[in-house]
Amino acid sequence: MDVLSSHTLASSTLFTVGDAFDILRMPSTGADDFFVINEMTVAAHDLPAQVLVPMLPAPRRLSIDEISNDTDGLPIMRPRNFLLNCALPETTISAMYPGLHRYLQLGDAMGVKTKYLCASREPWFLTESIEPAPLLCTYAGVAARVAGRAFRFILNRTQAIGGTGYLNLYPKPPLSEIVRQRPAALHELWSMLSDIPASVVFGPDAHPDAGWHLIDEETLAHVPIPELEAWIARSGF
Repeated sequence: MDVLSSHTLASSTLFTVGDAFDILRMPSTGADDFFVINEMTVAAHDLPAQVLVPMLPAPRRLSIDEISNDTDGLPIMRPRNFLLNCALPETTISAMYPGLHRYLQLGDAMGVKTKYLCASREPWFLTESIEPAPLLCTYAGVAARVAGRAFRFILNRTQAIGGTGYLNLYPKPPLSEIVRQRPAALHELWSMLSDIPASVVFGPDAHPDAGWHLIDEETLAHVPIPELEAWIARSGF
């Protein structure tokens, strides 16, 4: 796979994704197979909700682009994933949460504690998280997508975060204020992003069989959104 270079994008005075959004990618956990868990693992090990952050499935396992929430803010899908993120000291965990204590002991026995990123944290099971993003972009895309789309943009109405397979988009002012005043505007922003053609990202000469590419935060930030300026003006800002 190739990491796209922002120099391949045509220069433009149009508003770009970076003008409109803060773009963040969640830091690696260092051991996803231990820290990213599903509901069955949660139940099997009696893990408390206090240390679980709802998390979207990897893009390849996400069949929809608009994710609805239940009354608790969780995605309406099965199975649900969670990020294990605990800042409690081990003495408190062993006294109050025996199931969690046993699960951490299992991770220690599996060598998770000594993995590079885990060993650099204190405690080793305190992972880095981010705030849920209302819009996400898949980190990997292909030049020849259905209807000419280069990457999937996800509308996230839940409290779930996007893992390392996503770039998380947080609206900047005035977009954040527009969305606050008129929540339906978020769907309109999602539609604008989803309509960005592959040629804008990959260039007009991208070969249909070019295969998969990665897009980083800097490159996505330079992608123009043709309709955004007029949309902002119609919103009264």
